[in-house]
Amino acid sequence: MKTFQTTLLALTLLFSRPTFLPAAPAGQVIGWGGNEGGEATGIPSNGSTNGVVTVAGQTLSNIVSVAGGSAHGLALTADGSVLGWGWNHDGQATVPAGLTNIAAIAAGENYSLALKRDGTLVAWGNNGDYHLANVPVDLNNIVAISAGATHVIALKNDGTVTGWGAPSTPAGLSNIAAVAAGSGYFSDNLALKKDGTVIEWGANGIKRPVPAGLTNVVSIVAGENHCLALNKKGIVKEWSNATAQSSEILSNVTAIAAFANFNLALKNDGTLVGWGYGRFYPRPIPVGLSNLVAMAVGGDFCLAITTNRAVAERFRH
Repeated sequence: MKTFQTTLLALTLLFSRPTFLPAAPAGQVIGWGGNEGGEATGIPSNGSTNGVVTVAGQTLSNIVSVAGGSAHGLALTADGSVLGWGWNHDGQATVPAGLTNIAAIAAGENYSLALKRDGTLVAWGNNGDYHLANVPVDLNNIVAISAGATHVIALKNDGTVTGWGAPSTPAGLSNIAAVAAGSGYFSDNLALKKDGTVIEWGANGIKRPVPAGLTNVVSIVAGENHCLALNKKGIVKEWSNATAQSSEILSNVTAIAAFANFNLALKNDGTLVGWGYGRFYPRPIPVGLSNLVAMAVGGDFCLAITTNRAVAERFRH
């Protein structure tokens, strides 16, 4: 089986839009935003808040990746185990017992996915009308996943793409390095080719034109009505689903994330930039948040991993 290392930087997973770096050092998780169900910090509170994420009374540590669903969070540890917290009315935050050897995680609206190191998938939570928590039989050799509101996109180690739910993925996609499902029911979806170019398709499964000059791309994310691409030079480009023209938004960026109309960018100095609007209101970056190696955007909250314990201590309540 091919190594996951070549795809981790470009890996994008819906709702959370978690983005993480290859071989990122483990750290502690800081959450901020809406927290009524404990989705931001693990401990429910009224209104918007921030803090170090705790699960079952234990502060999260040794974390290498995070994902945010509509109102629940997931964290992947360096040893390949998974933790969940937040709203759990459909069991989406209850990680199956004995789940180990995990390489990547994804949080959908009311369900969760874990990609095992052997290339198989495990899902839990609400099946809904599209049965997204039912992994197709004999699905294997998977190297990347993207969890959408009504569909899942999976990238296989031969560069082809499969999926289930609606909309369908265009047939014949090949030489793909990463996939990104839009965060709305009618959002566009993306596939990043190994040559650094991008393919886009709408809710009807029909391909759309992408902005001219969109080349040397290393990471992609799709929001509700817009898409982002990060190129090798660290420049972020953004475009609307309704147009094929892009704008340069930021530079010196190493990773990107989005949910609905809110975005995060991880700068090469370990800080974050956020823009747009969350589900209910903007999610300002907490003051003093630094030494970051990964982040995720959820429905009304955000998550970030810091490798500096002193930074994490500032957010301990």
